[in-house]
Amino acid sequence: MAKRIWILEVKKHGLWFSWTKAYHYPGTTLWGMECKPHYAESLRSILAVKDEILDRAGDPDTANRLLQSWEERGKFNIAAAYTWFRTAKPILTWARALSHHSVIPNHGFINSLAIQQKLATVDTLIRKGIYIINRCILWKKDNESHLHHFFQCLYVADIWKGVLR
Repeated sequence: MAKRIWILEVKKHGLWFSWTKAYHYPGTTLWGMECKPHYAESLRSILAVKDEILDRAGDPDTANRLLQSWEERGKFNIAAAYTWFRTAKPILTWARALSHHSVIPNHGFINSLAIQQKLATVDTLIRKGIYIINRCILWKKDNESHLHHFFQCLYVADIWKGVLR
């Protein structure tokens, strides 16, 4: 998608460029183009990447300079673009902890669900339309949720105190 943006904003020639420019955004630049629901999925994908580049670059001039930096001897350098996109993503430290060789696969899976708040706790099941009385299954006092299970439940707190001792 970044290469398509490079073609539209830096290279600026070719049949695809001419048609896209004339049909979708005559009289403006790609940076000013708004995504419309009737656009093809491929064009909507290009515009989503365009929005990410523009958000991170700050303004169209900086975005164009960035696109030009991805050019090498008149061709688009995919490795440079890939590195730029990859380095900006946050590193998931919890994912690295869950993929350690000493982690039992089932435990890693349950932990990843808990981190993403996708465990089948009562509050999650209620949101999905399954009617259940919302009480903690361990302590029977408070409403059950991810936060409660891992931090607020007195029963679990006693277990953690024992483990830490």
